Amino acid sequence: MEQEVGAESRTVLIVGVVAIVVLAVATVVALVVRPPAEFDPGTPEATAQAYAQAVIDGDETAAMEHLTPELQEECTPSELRTAWVPETVRVLLAATTIDGDLAEVDLTIEEGGGLGIEYRQEVTLNMEHMGDDWLIAEAPWPMEYCAEEG
Repeated sequence: MEQEVGAESRTVLIVGVVAIVVLAVATVVALVVRPPAEFDPGTPEATAQAYAQAVIDGDETAAMEHLTPELQEECTPSELRTAWVPETVRVLLAATTIDGDLAEVDLTIEEGGGLGIEYRQEVTLNMEHMGDDWLIAEAPWPMEYCAEEG
């Protein structure tokens, strides 16, 4: 009789562990294949998303369109082209603060493969509202140093 109770306990334990593993895998898959959020056009979040996607896609021209004219003079497409952006990068919107015609969009840049995050960086995109658009006004990730005076 004692052996039957032990066997039942092991079976319940095994079923429980398998259920937990299945839930964990399902959660990871759901997070990985989740489509990006959609932001209203003309918002700082939409500008940040479009800029980040252009950087990830290697589209320097599209990325540069999200910079103020002054910053476009200081930061060139070649600087963006030579910036290191790994294939496994993810850009997550953390927070947005708007104060009149100025905005700060906080992003989390995650790099890593498989199930783990190997590197995480917090960055802020400082923007100005110009006309109908929000444009990045200070050297952004991944070319943070392009506008520094040497």
